[in-house]
Amino acid sequence: RGRVAGPARGGPVDQGPGGGAARHGPDHRCAGPGHRGGDGGTAPADIVNAVEESRAVRVMVVDDHPMWRESVSRDLAAAGYDVVAATGEGRQAVRIAAAARPDVVVLDLQLPDISGVEVINGLLAAVPGVRVLMLSASGEQQSVLDAVKAGAGGYLLKSAGLAEFLDAVARTAAGDTVFTPGLAGLVLGEFRRLAVEPAAEDGGAPKL
Repeated sequence: RGRVAGPARGGPVDQGPGGGAARHGPDHRCAGPGHRGGDGGTAPADIVNAVEESRAVRVMVVDDHPMWRESVSRDLAAAGYDVVAATGEGRQAVRIAAAARPDVVVLDLQLPDISGVEVINGLLAAVPGVRVLMLSASGEQQSVLDAVKAGAGGYLLKSAGLAEFLDAVARTAAGDTVFTPGLAGLVLGEFRRLAVEPAAEDGGAPKL
């Protein structure tokens, strides 16, 4: 599909619940949630340079907390990504994605209408090839495994710093699997557990 070079000029249209659309862009930065880096939301120069070649990557942000959604969107735009949409509802995210055609979706696990797992299923059906990076406050084992089984390419906790977050988005866009340190071992352990279980009667390989 075609790509649009550079970040969106006017910034994404935030279509979160409970209010009208509000535009924001890379020229209007705020610190956002306290632990999202202490530089006022501005991406460090080395991070901006690291994604210079990824300026055409289209990203969609799905999170039901407006301040967090705004902060993440601004961090991405400041780093040069084309933030094509931001919303706080799962069903709306799937509908928007079908039209916006993002390359990467940064997705919260807990949404007010449907679960993050349901959103992943809907996104993969609406936009084949889209890559999903979970950005969640929950590091519970079942939450992580459910997201990965549904098709998420990575899982990052919201306690991550700005540099770690932007690196995770870049790696997700490149097709890598990305996990917060500690979660990777959890997923690998599940793969190993399934690998040693008796194969199904049809001889199929175990799947996570």
